[in-house]
Amino acid sequence: MSQRSSIEIHQGLFGYQDGHRLLASSLQLDDESAATVLTLSDLATASGEVGSGYWTGVPLTQSKCYALIRTWLAPEMPRPGCAWSHVLYIKFSDMGRIPDLGAVGRLTRYPAWPLALVGYQSPLDFEVQGHESASEQLFTRVLALQVLRRIYLGGVTNRQDVSRASLEAVTFEIWSQQWPRLRRSFSFRTTGQGFYPRSVGDLTTERVESELPAQTAGELDPRGWEAAAIEDLFDTHGGEFRQFVWRYGSDVRQGRDRFVFLAGMFVAMRSKTLVGPEVRALLDRLSRELSDPADGKLLKQHIMAAGQARFSLVPPCDGLEILEFYSRSGKASGLPAPDEGLLETLGNDWPVGSDRLLRVTSALLDEKEPFGDQLARRIARVAKAGSLLSDGAGYPNVLRIAVSEEPSLLDDKAIGSLEPSLIGELLQSVPDGDDLGHRMVDRLFGINDAEIAQIMARKAPDAVLRRLISDLSAAARGASEVKGSAWLAAGRRVAAAVDPSTALDRVAKLSELAAWCWLFDYSTTVGRRLPISTWAAAFSRSTNDVGNSEKISVYAYAFILASVRPERGCETLLELTFAPLHHAILRNALTPRARALLESYLPPLAWWKNWDMGVRLKQGVVNAFVGGQLDVSSFLRLTSNTYDMEQLVELAEDTQAGRRYLGQLRADER
Repeated sequence: MSQRSSIEIHQGLFGYQDGHRLLASSLQLDDESAATVLTLSDLATASGEVGSGYWTGVPLTQSKCYALIRTWLAPEMPRPGCAWSHVLYIKFSDMGRIPDLGAVGRLTRYPAWPLALVGYQSPLDFEVQGHESASEQLFTRVLALQVLRRIYLGGVTNRQDVSRASLEAVTFEIWSQQWPRLRRSFSFRTTGQGFYPRSVGDLTTERVESELPAQTAGELDPRGWEAAAIEDLFDTHGGEFRQFVWRYGSDVRQGRDRFVFLAGMFVAMRSKTLVGPEVRALLDRLSRELSDPADGKLLKQHIMAAGQARFSLVPPCDGLEILEFYSRSGKASGLPAPDEGLLETLGNDWPVGSDRLLRVTSALLDEKEPFGDQLARRIARVAKAGSLLSDGAGYPNVLRIAVSEEPSLLDDKAIGSLEPSLIGELLQSVPDGDDLGHRMVDRLFGINDAEIAQIMARKAPDAVLRRLISDLSAAARGASEVKGSAWLAAGRRVAAAVDPSTALDRVAKLSELAAWCWLFDYSTTVGRRLPISTWAAAFSRSTNDVGNSEKISVYAYAFILASVRPERGCETLLELTFAPLHHAILRNALTPRARALLESYLPPLAWWKNWDMGVRLKQGVVNAFVGGQLDVSSFLRLTSNTYDMEQLVELAEDTQAGRRYLGQLRADER
């Protein structure tokens, strides 16, 4: 406001010429404005009360300018009661460019006699300069307090005398303190009770020496907002108070009535960080006083940004307190949505205050406030996985958005503290095939939930198989029990779709083969998807690290896989499994799994000997070698027991195909 610039100010002179009339002007007014100025420029009080002159100020809405009128008594005129009035017309658009409106008043001049009207027929050039406040000699702080109350609080009680010069000085200072829109609407007169439009204010007196209400000593103590406004009147630089009311008065309605409100807001927010109850009280007052969303919009925006908005004069505020207030009152408060800049101040010290932040975010989401979504995504960027999962268990709506923004937040053991149904929802955000999915399998394996297991089987099938094989192998070795039926069911679907050519490539121990048998649920349909040579190779290189019971079950499965559809390459499986299975049958040591497999797939015998599982096993292996035309030398290696071998040969000789097969053996011996 200290920058020098020139403003064009139009003028006019009113005086007596066959009645009070316009004598000269540089501006053509509309009829309504002209009538208003004509009325106000005439003498408004008894001639004995005019003294050295008085001021009248009134906005001319139709002409978009403000009329500042200086009126003097004209004793040189032949008719008693005549007056001169020099009128200055300030464009509304220029009102905000003038730091000191009192300087404009100094352009008025008493007309010389005889009249030289030409000096009033051209506009004046006014050089805008920095603000020069009135000094203590012109008016006191006590007078400033009285006039402030008269203007903004109204009411007239007992009067005390004050000089007109002091009243005029303080009036211009208070007027200069106002923001542009309020300046344009401020109407005043410093003396007289004459007739004038009701829109003109009542800064008036009944006597030459102006009067204001007499007040007691206690009443002379300024309130918070009054002290701030008075201090500003004596500030030669137009400081923080004026900057504040100018910035935030620009879009408030009911200008004069809002001055006290804005001044009070300045005091409430002066030079400190606002927290807790202070913020709540501030927001409550703001929403109550400015309930219309369009009223005081800029101030609301800056407060809702917690003082973080660009060019804001609002001090830093407790952002969570702002969000809590908004989540409770929202649209009903007339406040705008919190500014996005507020996000940058929230969550930076996570997890301090995390529960408040989560609670407020959840409430905003429940109200379907877009800002709630933005806040949840901000949380995703600053939160730590463990604390978010543990603290956010009660706020599933926040977790859903935060995890969708940053799936790695799930990568913590605290995920086990969530409800399985919520975990299932959150896992949808984990990318398929991502390393995160592999880690999540280990995190979640202890949760025996079908939905979780199926989701992870889709997203990280290799990791599910790896973990299941590890756990099932341990169970086969007797190191643990088979657990996690939900994961086993999901893993079986994965295993059923595994690449047959690579499924058993890494198997090196019998416990790992046992794990695959579990995964295939000992199904011959699934097992036979793998080439029999793959099974044979895996069994051949696997070292035995399991107990006999588990071994018998695995051997029974391998025997059945090889014997139900015998083909070249399965001989190794039959050689490895026949003798141990036969020995287990004789010792009544078959496991329930092995017995069920053998009973289901071994060839039946005549009813009177079908009970003999040992004979059925021998018949099954003979049928495999004969029917599959397997290597006859392998047939001889099935058992080292002479009696058992003789029985196998006898069973083969019982059929014509068997005799032909054995004929090959005899031919080879010759």
